[in-house]
Amino acid sequence: MLFSFWRYQIILVLLFIFWSQFFIDEALANQLVFNFAVFYPVGFLGGYRKENKINLFGAVLIFNCLTYLLVLLTGGRIGDWLIVPIDFISLAIFTATGYFIGKDMSKTEEKT
Repeated sequence: MLFSFWRYQIILVLLFIFWSQFFIDEALANQLVFNFAVFYPVGFLGGYRKENKINLFGAVLIFNCLTYLLVLLTGGRIGDWLIVPIDFISLAIFTATGYFIGKDMSKTEEKT
């Protein structure tokens, strides 16, 4: 359980660092595409590996909370506070979508 949590944290950090170079605008559309690029692959991996949903979503939520905390602690600013709840909602939607598609893909490969 603890190993999977840290594995997902490392994957999320790497995806965050990679995709943050491309999505630098604070527009809502950019935030949604960025969330898809970061959280969908992690959800897909968790579903494909048939990980526990609670551990996966816990790791994703903690990661997202830590990113906001780091922004505030380093003196950064959050441009539009309306994006924060949308960020968390899209995080849950993209992670869940990736999880169920990954789970379905693993079932499909077992049949063949």
